[in-house]
Amino acid sequence: MHEVMTCEDNNECTIDYCDSDEGCVYEHVGDDWCEDYDVCTVDRCDSEEGCLYDRISCDDESECTIDWCDSKEGCLYEERDCDDYSECTTDSCNARTGCENTPIDCDDDNACTVDTCDRELGCQHTDLICFSGSACIADACDPQTGCESQQLTCDDSDACTTDECDDKDGCVHNPIECADYDACTDDKCYPESGCSFPTVDCEDYDACTVDTCDSDKGCQYEEAYCEDYNECTTDTCDSSSGCKYTWDVECDDDNECTDDSCDPSLGCQHVDSVCEDYSACTIDDCDRETGCTYKPVDCDDYDPCTEDTCDEDLGCSNVSYTCDDENACTEDTCEKVYATAPQLISMMMTGVLMMNAALKLEKLLIHTLNAKAVMLVFMRDAILKPVASYGLLVVPLPLVNQVFVILLKDASSHHKNVMIMTIALLTTVMLKLVTVFLKLLFVMIMTNVLMMSVLKENA
Repeated sequence: MHEVMTCEDNNECTIDYCDSDEGCVYEHVGDDWCEDYDVCTVDRCDSEEGCLYDRISCDDESECTIDWCDSKEGCLYEERDCDDYSECTTDSCNARTGCENTPIDCDDDNACTVDTCDRELGCQHTDLICFSGSACIADACDPQTGCESQQLTCDDSDACTTDECDDKDGCVHNPIECADYDACTDDKCYPESGCSFPTVDCEDYDACTVDTCDSDKGCQYEEAYCEDYNECTTDTCDSSSGCKYTWDVECDDDNECTDDSCDPSLGCQHVDSVCEDYSACTIDDCDRETGCTYKPVDCDDYDPCTEDTCDEDLGCSNVSYTCDDENACTEDTCEKVYATAPQLISMMMTGVLMMNAALKLEKLLIHTLNAKAVMLVFMRDAILKPVASYGLLVVPLPLVNQVFVILLKDASSHHKNVMIMTIALLTTVMLKLVTVFLKLLFVMIMTNVLMMSVLKENA
């Protein structure tokens, strides 16, 4: 919930509002705020009553001028004309008393008559009419003292009006304008205190909006920004409770060879599974559908004179058989089986096919780690072991098996660039070995033919 803070300092001379960055702000409006565009008043602001308008005094302390004030031009002073165009008076002006039209002595000692002298008729004693010419003055007459005038009091004790008196209409009470031209305040006037500008309540009771107020446009409702910068959540907003961050991102890639997780900064992560059983007797691989697989290493060196076993730590072991029959009269040996001429010819044809296959595999090796493993097994089982079995290569087969176990382990590791270079190098070596193998195979065929001829002759 976001409750709107009430920023009221009970000072009629400040504009109270709340700024989203600074909090409550109390801006003092100054006397200029109460400007009524009347130069005949002194405009000021009272912290309790609000705007007050005091009439200025245009009195120049000279009765020889008519002093008055124009709302636009201010104080004006018009020279008083004391000429009554009468031969019955002496016309003059006294700064303290004003015009003096001294009549001839027509005084009848009655203050309620006007003793005058007519240019033609002489003294005239007319009943005095005590009217000052203003509805703002109460007039009366006393025979001893004459006219008496009392200024009317027009104060209506209402702070929402300006009280003045019109010479024609009498007291006039004009409503004051309580406008601060701010759309974020409700402009009101109270008879006791005057203008008041309480802040507008912009609360829409929607937790998914940020409620603010613009001085020109009024209440504004901006959509709440519900972003938690977490790639693993779905950000939504409920009008009652506000922002919600649900951890529901689905990161399953349907691949049993990856460990699926979600990182708040990076989102879904699919890390290759480590299929390592720490056994030198298995080829560790991974299938997308079933997961890790551990295929047993083939330790058969195709040599009938060795016992082929596998150690979990050391890998393949090909230990020669002991052919001792405990008879000192016999020479105990173990004979290897040599290929016949048809078998050698078949091996030659197989060698040609292997060379073509190796050239094709060389191009495919860089595309998949599974191809690397297949190639290694192919080279070991289809080339090195048969060649070594027939005695064409002087290479210890246990060492061959151990090297290929290590290479096959690396084929499922993450060092892809190193493996690609290693496989490419081995492929080149294998191509050369196949070439040598074909040449040696031809020699073996010829040798085998000669040996067969010799054996027949001896028989």
